[in-house]
Amino acid sequence: MQRARSVETGPAPCHGAPRFSCAPTRGPRATSGPPAVADEKTETTANPVVFWELASHDAEKSIAFFEAIFDWEFNAPPDSPLSVARTSTEQGGVNGGIFTLGKAKLPFLTVYVLVDDIVGKAELVKENGGLVIEEPHEIPGGSWICLFNDPSGATFAMLEQKKASPDEEEPEAQ
Repeated sequence: MQRARSVETGPAPCHGAPRFSCAPTRGPRATSGPPAVADEKTETTANPVVFWELASHDAEKSIAFFEAIFDWEFNAPPDSPLSVARTSTEQGGVNGGIFTLGKAKLPFLTVYVLVDDIVGKAELVKENGGLVIEEPHEIPGGSWICLFNDPSGATFAMLEQKKASPDEEEPEAQ
């Protein structure tokens, strides 16, 4: 079983506090290539990809490109440099966003992986030949992110969702 990903209205991981919903849903089981049509044979992914971010030299131009090619609609949350597109459907997919580069000189794409223990996963990155670029840190809204390079140098990010406080948890059914 895969997890459906959705981002509620709000800034994206690198620029604010996303609130991801990872409700279980049925999805494709692919051995290679892109996902097929949903079926009942899908296994649970322990740490799913939940978001992508494209840093561009010209976000408006990149947004226009993806809107023209794929009919994606981008919306910029208030006070956020990131424009977010809902690119997922009932069949699968991952939402993402585009922003104009700040400090970096070259465009890049970052994939966000949902984890339960971001500090522990950051240690595993180091133990397995990766490099932590930004140590785990809290972002506005209470979620945590960590940027890292895999051994080949590709950059990824991890996201740990804000833990619900006892007063935010739903009561158990009796």
